[in-house]
Amino acid sequence: MQLKNRLKKMEKQLNVGGEFCECRTTQKTESIHRKDGFDTVQNIFSEFCEECSKPIEKQTIIINFVREKKPDWMTGEQYTSAYGE
Repeated sequence: MQLKNRLKKMEKQLNVGGEFCECRTTQKTESIHRKDGFDTVQNIFSEFCEECSKPIEKQTIIINFVREKKPDWMTGEQYTSAYGE
């Protein structure tokens, strides 16, 4: 009987805490690469943790690839030879 009580106590302790997953092994960061109007999502993972079944508080990093503008000090010819356009 003592073992059952201890298991119930442990289950309650697992459910107490924050409303989001705090497991160390759970991935919490995803990245989105934007290039030429297309989004590529990397590190896709589920909305809920497989270990504790709590929702995962995600961090999304957006990496936006944009063409660099021609600096004022550079001529059009120099820019074309350096960057191809």
